Amino acid sequence: MLDLKFNEPMIPFGEVVDCSGPEIKSEISLDIWNKRQIGDSGFRNHMVREYGKESRFGTSYVYNDKVCPTLTTKTDCLILFDEPKYLGTSEVCCISSFPQDYNFAGQSPHYVCGMSVPPIMVAQIASRIHEQWLSKI
Repeated sequence: MLDLKFNEPMIPFGEVVDCSGPEIKSEISLDIWNKRQIGDSGFRNHMVREYGKESRFGTSYVYNDKVCPTLTTKTDCLILFDEPKYLGTSEVCCISSFPQDYNFAGQSPHYVCGMSVPPIMVAQIASRIHEQWLSKI
């Protein structure tokens, strides 16, 4: 069995935030954001509190003092808790450990990063496989 305990420290989003993403344009989304409360994980909390229904669960808040929620392929799924903005390209690249100058070949960085396993994670897993298995063959 492979030992995949990396014991890496958590990196809070505040270490990579630059507030470079686009602002929320939708009046409905902006209204929900304006009614957020500390501790809300996303729009879903507001919808349950305000309307008693489970909806808008695909939009999450990103807190500076916490690890970023899982990236998705959509630009409008993660919103800064402290500013009415979505994540910018540089933030998405940092979170997913892609280089800032990575060539996305015309694809959306949000899409590519949301569909990918972070390169640093892949490198660590590959190193463990080599150290614990392949080097002993």
